[in-house]
Amino acid sequence: MARLLRPGGRLIVHEHAWERMDERTARWYLARRAAIDPTAPASVEGCLSDWNANHAGLHGYAELRPAFDQRFNERNFGWTPYLHAELGGTEVEWEERDLIEAGKISATGFNYVGET
Repeated sequence: MARLLRPGGRLIVHEHAWERMDERTARWYLARRAAIDPTAPASVEGCLSDWNANHAGLHGYAELRPAFDQRFNERNFGWTPYLHAELGGTEVEWEERDLIEAGKISATGFNYVGET
């Protein structure tokens, strides 16, 4: 990506940090998902197991961030809500944002802006 940008060009990323799904975040996610999806797992443990299996082999934040930092100068970074897109959109986004800010669930998305 860095080679495709001109000097001073910017990379803008909105990505999923899927590996940050922890038990309390899964509990909230599962409650929201069960309300709209009859095939949702029956337990938090099942949710986490499915989550990890569905994301196996994908790069997470822990792999992406060092790669960005090797090639770009960070201009902006922030943790963001991400799960709302599959749980009902804007209304759920504000709930997710509020819970993240209150420290009740983990942010599973991030925004990164880097410059060459």
